[in-house]
Amino acid sequence: MIALGIDYGEKRIGVAVAETSLVEPVAVVNNGPTAVAKIKKLAKEYGAEKIVIGMSEGIMAQKSRKFGDKLGLKVEYHDETLTSKQAQANLKHKSRQFRSQPQDAYQAAVMLQDWLDGR
Repeated sequence: MIALGIDYGEKRIGVAVAETSLVEPVAVVNNGPTAVAKIKKLAKEYGAEKIVIGMSEGIMAQKSRKFGDKLGLKVEYHDETLTSKQAQANLKHKSRQFRSQPQDAYQAAVMLQDWLDGR
């Protein structure tokens, strides 16, 4: 099964894909009026059968669900607690220039890998 992982943020949305048991970061989408269309396009491009959206707590959890509802695709939610810290730890050994780029897609990859490992 091909799954698209989403790390939803108010400014940026990280996207990762799992075509096998290997997850890779694929994009960072600016959150705005065209974000839903861009995510749908990526889902179609990769042939995603499921969208996995990372869920935090509180208001961000509500915003993540609202975003998932807008996608109109098969969506599952997964606890993303500590994925940001895990992604930062994984990227610690990368170059400074690489680390200075938005890491949202890598956070989506960590969350999606956690979801896969739990299946």
